[in-house]
Amino acid sequence: MLTFFPDPYPDEILYSVFGRYHLRSGNISCKATLMDLFGTTSVVATIDLPSHLQMLCDRLPANHGYNPEKFIRENTLFPFYAPFLPEQRANHVVELIKSSRGNGIHTSTGIMAGGVVTKNQLYLCRKCYSEDIQMFGEAYWHRTHQAPGVYFCPKHQEILWVYKSVSMNRHEYIPVPLKLDQSQVKKSLAITDLSTKTMHYLNELVKDIHLLLTHTSIPYLYKTKQTILPRLRQLGYATVNGRIKQDKLHEQFRLFYGEELLNLLDSNIEGETSWLTFATRKERRVVHPVRQLLLIRLLYGSFEEFLKNYGQEYLPFGKNPWPCLNKAAAHYMNSVVTTCKITTCSDTRRPVGTFYCGCGFVYSRRGPDQVEEDRYRIGRVKRFGEIWFSKLDELLKQDNLSLRKIAKELGVDTNTVIKYSKPTSSFEIVNQNEAVTKQTNNAKKIKPEERKKSPVNKETGQANRVNWELRDLELSIIVETECKKILADLDNKPTRVTFSRVAKRIGKLNFMQRNKGKLPITMSVLGQYVESVEHFQTRRVKWIVQELVAGNEELKRWRIEKLAGLKPGYGEQVQDEIEKQLKQFAFYAPKPWSEGEITWRQLN
Repeated sequence: MLTFFPDPYPDEILYSVFGRYHLRSGNISCKATLMDLFGTTSVVATIDLPSHLQMLCDRLPANHGYNPEKFIRENTLFPFYAPFLPEQRANHVVELIKSSRGNGIHTSTGIMAGGVVTKNQLYLCRKCYSEDIQMFGEAYWHRTHQAPGVYFCPKHQEILWVYKSVSMNRHEYIPVPLKLDQSQVKKSLAITDLSTKTMHYLNELVKDIHLLLTHTSIPYLYKTKQTILPRLRQLGYATVNGRIKQDKLHEQFRLFYGEELLNLLDSNIEGETSWLTFATRKERRVVHPVRQLLLIRLLYGSFEEFLKNYGQEYLPFGKNPWPCLNKAAAHYMNSVVTTCKITTCSDTRRPVGTFYCGCGFVYSRRGPDQVEEDRYRIGRVKRFGEIWFSKLDELLKQDNLSLRKIAKELGVDTNTVIKYSKPTSSFEIVNQNEAVTKQTNNAKKIKPEERKKSPVNKETGQANRVNWELRDLELSIIVETECKKILADLDNKPTRVTFSRVAKRIGKLNFMQRNKGKLPITMSVLGQYVESVEHFQTRRVKWIVQELVAGNEELKRWRIEKLAGLKPGYGEQVQDEIEKQLKQFAFYAPKPWSEGEITWRQLN
C-alpha cells in the first residue's frame, strides 16, 4: 500500500505523475518505484497507453478517489484513439490497460500497423513549463503535447520542444527537470523549412486533437463512411446512391493540404489503395486518428463543426412533408406529400426528387433545394392524377372558358389542355396511368421504328397506352417470388441476389433496365432482397457451415474461408458470423483457432 500518491495536474499524462512520484519518493532505483506503484518490476514505462492500472489503484492510499477508468479517460491518450476503433475493440483496449497484459495495447489500437507521426520522445512547451512552475512549483508533461500530430501548444500556439533524454532504461519514468537547460531540448520542427500554409494547418490540427482529448461525449466514429456520407453528397464527392467520387476527393484533398503537410504527417494519398480510399469505404480497417481528423477538417472546416453536425442526414429536398403542387386539388400548396424518391440526373449527376401525392399527382425537380421557394417549384409533371383530369372535364364543359384560361387554372400550358381534351375519356387516361410532362415541347419524340411496334386499337385507330401501375404490380409479385426462391434454395451453393440475376431469371433484364423509373413498386420490392457483398458472404458462410456439419467434416476457420471464397480483409460482419458459427458448433468440431492464437474479440 502506498503512503502517498501525487494528484494529477490539469492535462497531465499518467507517465508524468509516475515520474513525479519517483522524484518525491526518493527512490534511487526505478525498479523500486515500479514495485511501489504496481507490486512488480516488469512494467514498461509507456508514455501514451500504460498498463497495470487496476494493480495501481489497488495499492493507492485509502479514500484516494481514483479508479482505472478515470485515469484512462483523463490522463492517457486513449480518448485520442477510442472514437475511431470498433466499440468492442475499444472496450478490449480498456481491459488491457487495466490489466497486466500491456503488450497487446498498441496492436489493438492499430498504432503498430499505422506508423503515422509516431512520437518516441517527450515534448514540452516552454511557456507552459514556466507557468506550471509559477502555479504549482513544478512542471509536468502535458498529455496534449504527447499526442501524435501535435507540434504546437494549443494554449500558446508555439512550437513544442523535444526533451533530449539521456536515459536508455525502458522501466524509468522521467520527470520534467526543475531547471531546464537549453542543451536538454530542441525544436520539434524547423520553422524556416515549412510553408505558411503547412504551419497554419498544423496549428489547426492541434485544436482538433485537443478537442478530441477533452470533449466528454465523442461518439464512436469507426463507421466513418456512414457518418460523413451526407456531407460527401452535399459537397459533390458522392452520388445520391452513395458512390464516392474518389478521383475528385483525392484531388481536392491534395490541393487543400499540400504535399508538404501530408508528407510530414505520413498521410500521403498516392496509389489506388490509399488510406483516404479506405476511410471512405465500408469499415474494414482502423484509420489513424490524425488522418481521420484531416478528412473531417476538409469536409466540415473543423472537428468542432463536425460534432455540431454529427448525425444529420443528407436531405437535398428538405424534410417531409412536401407541398402538393396540383392546382386542381383542394389541398394545393399544403404540405401533405410524404413520399419522395431520390435518383440521380444522368446529365448533371445532381439529385432528382420525385414527389408522390395521395391525389395521384406526381412531379419531379432537380436539386438540391437552395432556398425555401424551391420547395414550390416543379421541374416536370410525371402524372396528373384523377382529381386533375376530373377538374379538366369540369372546365371543358364551361363554354365561357378559353383554353388559355383553363390552362392557367390547372397550372399547365395550352398544348397540354389540347392534348387531353380529345374525345378519349380522361378517366380512361387516368386508369391507364400515363406519365405526362408539363411541357410537351420537352417530351421525347418516339422513333419511327418504335411507333410501328405500338399496339393499335382497331376501333379507335389510336395506340393503346400501357397501364404501368398494373404492370408494375404484377412484375413486383413475380420478382418477389423469384427472390424468395433464390434464398430458399438450400440444396445448391448460394447465389447472390442482385438486380441483374433476378431480372435474367425472369427473362425481363432489358425491360427492367429501360423502365426502372416506371416500376417503383418492383424496384422497392427488389431493393428489400438485393444483397450487399458482405450480407451475401455472411449467408454463404452459414450454408457452408451447415454442409460441413451435415457431412461430419472438420470445422475450421481456414476451411470455411476457403469454401466461402473469402479474400483477406473481408468485412467485420462476416468475421462475426464465422466466430458465431464456430462457437455454436464447438461441440461437433475442434476450436477454430490454434493454441496461442487469440483475438481482441475473444478477450472481450
